[in-house]
Amino acid sequence: DSIMMESAERVSYITEYIAAYESKIKLCNKNGLFDSAKLFELFAIEVCALWFGQSFQNLNTKIPNYPYVDLLSRDKQIFVQVSTVQNVPTKIKDTLENIKNGKKEYVSDIKEVYFFVLHNDTIDDVKDYAGDSRIGKFDFEQAKHLITTQKIVARAMSDVEFQNALCDLLERENKRVYDLSNKLAIEFENSRAIGLCGIDTFINDEYEIDRTSIVEKIKSSQSQFISVRGEAGSGKSVVCKKVVEDEPCLLFARAERFVEETDIDGIWHLNISEALTYLNQRKVIFFIDSLEFIADASKSKLDLLQSLYELVSKYPNAKIITSCRSCDATAFFAIDSKYSIEAVLID
Repeated sequence: DSIMMESAERVSYITEYIAAYESKIKLCNKNGLFDSAKLFELFAIEVCALWFGQSFQNLNTKIPNYPYVDLLSRDKQIFVQVSTVQNVPTKIKDTLENIKNGKKEYVSDIKEVYFFVLHNDTIDDVKDYAGDSRIGKFDFEQAKHLITTQKIVARAMSDVEFQNALCDLLERENKRVYDLSNKLAIEFENSRAIGLCGIDTFINDEYEIDRTSIVEKIKSSQSQFISVRGEAGSGKSVVCKKVVEDEPCLLFARAERFVEETDIDGIWHLNISEALTYLNQRKVIFFIDSLEFIADASKSKLDLLQSLYELVSKYPNAKIITSCRSCDATAFFAIDSKYSIEAVLID
């Protein structure tokens, strides 16, 4: 009886979670930081691994904007299109026609396509494209190739092994999204309330130097990486503060933090790679102040800084701005060259 009760509880949890997936994600993501469509795509990768019994990779990380499909199985036989659109029949037909008419060479690698979607009322209108009605080189059969959140719940009710694995996955995802969302919200707030507030914009508590032109120049720059440089007391940190102070997604750190830590995740107490993935297209700014503090540090600290640049370079929505004394800039020559860092000089 206890085993059955546990199973019933798991089914109830799975049903509640998946049936209300969008609202559940919004609840876990209570700070509104993450892209729900991106979260569903990440969720799909995990569930497809359980559904098909093998791991999947996101094709968009392999080839940006990979056409018409999102996921590929380890054996390279199963392609999956993940979608949160309301009109599922139209999405399926359009995808099959796009693949049929696709010109890029890797489209020919697609042998059949599965669709992973949120259940809605349009699912009843999905029809097969097989035999005489086939679109392109392969069949689409609704019973086989369409995976909906409702079908996931149905399988969980009849397949105990799948049920256990899925329940564990949902609990992990729930906690991960909730924890990361909270940590990010705290770090964003601390970056403004503590980090930026520690940079005094006034001279002798009386007046500010007008740096509007240089601030606007930096704000309009298309460079992903910018380093503001000048002599001691030239106002480098103040300029950086003016550039980033209105950015909602700001992660600030003094360069000393790179000396204190051995991993970039320790600097902000969160998984940076996961955070950038979940934030998806949201603009994220990293502000590293007083880079000269690691100019004479061990090579491992320069490597730690470079690891941040390497990671952020994979996310076009993220930027890094640093301040550094001109006399110490040569220590970062290799990083400047590799990542095409734009140097802005302050008089």
